[in-house]
Amino acid sequence: MKQSILFLSLTLSAMLASAQVTIDNDLVLGGSENDVAYGLLSTSDGNYLVSGYSRSTDFDVSANNGLYDYWIVKTSTAGAVIWETNLGGSGDDLARCAVEISGNYYVAGFTASADGDVSANNGGQDGWLVKLDGDGNLLWEKNYGGTGNDLILDMLAASDGGVLMMGYTASADGDLSASYGNNDIWVIKTDADGNIDWSRNYGGSENDFGNAVVEIPGGYIMTGATYSNDNDVSGNHADLSITSDSWVVRIDDSGDIVWQSCLGGVNNEIGEDLVITASNTIVVASSSKSDDGDVSGHYGELNKFDIWLCEVNNTGDVLQEQNFGGSRDDSPSALLIDDDGGFVVTGVSASDDFDLTGHYGAASAVDIWIMKTDDSFVLQWQKNIGGSQTDYCEAFLPTGDTTYVLAAYTKSNDLDVSTHYGASGNNDIWMVYLVPGEEDTTSCDVAVTEQPADILACPGSDATFTVGGAGTVTSYVWIFTASGANFTTSEPSLTLEDVSTGFSSEFYVILVGDCGNDTSELATFSVGELPAPDIFPVLPPSICEEPVITLSTPEVA
Repeated sequence: MKQSILFLSLTLSAMLASAQVTIDNDLVLGGSENDVAYGLLSTSDGNYLVSGYSRSTDFDVSANNGLYDYWIVKTSTAGAVIWETNLGGSGDDLARCAVEISGNYYVAGFTASADGDVSANNGGQDGWLVKLDGDGNLLWEKNYGGTGNDLILDMLAASDGGVLMMGYTASADGDLSASYGNNDIWVIKTDADGNIDWSRNYGGSENDFGNAVVEIPGGYIMTGATYSNDNDVSGNHADLSITSDSWVVRIDDSGDIVWQSCLGGVNNEIGEDLVITASNTIVVASSSKSDDGDVSGHYGELNKFDIWLCEVNNTGDVLQEQNFGGSRDDSPSALLIDDDGGFVVTGVSASDDFDLTGHYGAASAVDIWIMKTDDSFVLQWQKNIGGSQTDYCEAFLPTGDTTYVLAAYTKSNDLDVSTHYGASGNNDIWMVYLVPGEEDTTSCDVAVTEQPADILACPGSDATFTVGGAGTVTSYVWIFTASGANFTTSEPSLTLEDVSTGFSSEFYVILVGDCGNDTSELATFSVGELPAPDIFPVLPPSICEEPVITLSTPEVA
C-alpha cells in the first residue's frame, strides 16, 4: 500500500509543481544580532502581530534590556511596521505566542529575568504572560511556575474570556502542586487579568513535553511528546526514556483527563501541532522516525525525521495516516485546515527527493517547506522557500484562497530572501507573503546532471568552475563554504580571476528554476604552488623495433 501511495505522491508532485504558491513579497525585520519569530496573530484591525525574541539594538529594534528580550512587532498587511516593543530583564526572555482579547494583546513565553519589566521569578525559567494595549504599551505582566524550569509554548483565548497556556514544567512547587518526574506537560488557565483558575501537570515518570493546544466544546485537546508509559500515559510504542511517541490528550474545562492516546512507532514521534476538522476528528502533524506501529512507511533512514499526518477520532483511535518528505530530515511546525477541507503544513526540510522537487543550500541548511494535501492526505502541491543558509518557519496564516503569510526566521541573504541585517550567522525575522502560482503542467524540473569537479589552481591564475544541469534553469548560485561567499551566474560556469595563494574551500552549486531547484554535491577548490613533475622515458625493448620514446610523469593535479 505504501508503494502505491508513494507513486501517487511523486506523480502529483511532478505534475503540480507549478500549481502551487509563489512569493509575492517578503519583509525582513530585526537588527544586527539574533532575531527570531515564533508567533503570528491576525489582529481585529486587519494587521499582523509577530511575537518572538531579539538581542538587537539597531535597525528595526529600538532597545534591549540584556540578552534576549521579548520582541513584539505589529505590521500592516502591506509589510509596514506600525510599532515594535521589547520587554524583559537582564536574563533571557523568549516570547512564543500571542492572542487578542477585546483589542488587547496577551503575549506568553518564558523568562529567566527578575528585573526590568519582569517583577518576580520563582527560580530557573518561569512562564511569563504580558498584556499590551493596542499600541503596544505594557499594561501588566505576571510570571508563573516553580523553582524548576517552566516554559509556555502555546496559548489560546478561552471561550470564557480568559487565557489557557501550555508547555512543560520541571517544578513541583510554586504554581505546581506535584510532578511525576523529569518534565511534565503543563497547562495553566487564567482569567483575563492573569489570575490563576487552575494549573495542572500531565505525564509519567519520564520526560513529557507539550507543544500545541486547541479548544473544543467542554474542554481542550493538546499534543506533544511523551517518553513515559505510566501514570497518565499508556500505550506508548517507543523505547522508553530513549524515544518518544506523539501524545494526544483530551481534558475537560477543569483540566481532568477525558482520554489520552499515544501515536507512533518504536522510534521518535513528536506531536508539533493539531487541528479539529469539521467532522470533529483530530489531525496531528508530527515529526516521525518510525516505520512500524501506527506509522506505515518512512522515507530514507530511520535516523531522519519525516512529516507525519495522523487523523484520530474523538477517542484517539487512528483513522488514517501518511508521511511526507524525503531522505533527509523533514519536520512540521504548523498545521491548518484549508477552505476545501484539505490540510496545509509548514515546516523545514533538508531533502531534495521523494516529495520535494528541490533544496537550497547544503543538506545541513534546512529550507522552509510548505505543502498542501486533500482531506485524504494526498499531496496536492509543495514548495521549498529560503536561501542558501538555514531558514525556519514556526507560524503561518491563511489570507485568502491559496494565499498565506509566514512568520519565519532566516540566516540567508540570497535566493528568496531579499536582504539580511548583520552577520550571516545571525537570524532575522522574515515575513513571507505567498500567492497562487500560475498552473503549468509542462515539465520544468531542474536537476544536476554533471557534478562540479575538484580544482587545484596556481596563484594568480584564473579558475573556471562548471556544472551540468537539465530543466529550465534560471540561475546558478555558487556557494563557497569556507568564506560564505556566493556568486550568481546565468550560465553553468563561473570564472574567478587572479585567485590568491592559500585559499581553500569546499563549494557547491544551486541550480534555480521557476518550478524547482537542485543542489550539487560538494567539491573542493584549492590554490597553491604546483610542483614541477618528474619526467622520465619509458623505453621500448628496441628503438629499431619501435622508434618512439614515451615520456611519463606522475599525476600532479
